[in-house]
Amino acid sequence: MRNLKRAVSEVFMAADIKTNGNRDWDINVIDERFFTVVFRGLSMGLGESYMDDLWGTRRLDLFFDKLYRAAMEWFINFDANWSRINSNYSERFYRMWKYYLQGMGAAFLARTLQTWDIVLSKQGCRGRYISVR
Repeated sequence: MRNLKRAVSEVFMAADIKTNGNRDWDINVIDERFFTVVFRGLSMGLGESYMDDLWGTRRLDLFFDKLYRAAMEWFINFDANWSRINSNYSERFYRMWKYYLQGMGAAFLARTLQTWDIVLSKQGCRGRYISVR
């Protein structure tokens, strides 16, 4: 499990996200199963583990902003070095990673992937609710 924790944590560190860090965008692990679920399920596992309350963060918007910026940097690096590694991979592999990394970034920029907070109150909220950020 220690190697699994290290592997998952290193991926997030590349995006300037710490596991159990104290910054608003850092991941706070609630349940150790988080590492296994994310390792096996990648981005789907990340979402599923969040829905299952295995981890949290104070600011999902900043968390995803960090992931977006990292994905764009990863694509630029991947694309710039493709000629050095392309003999080991197919054109389909290149197109898959280009689609994944750039598609994720485009979806965030176009606001087709968003994070919403829903506030529920027994007494209702008069006027307008102002979120604390």
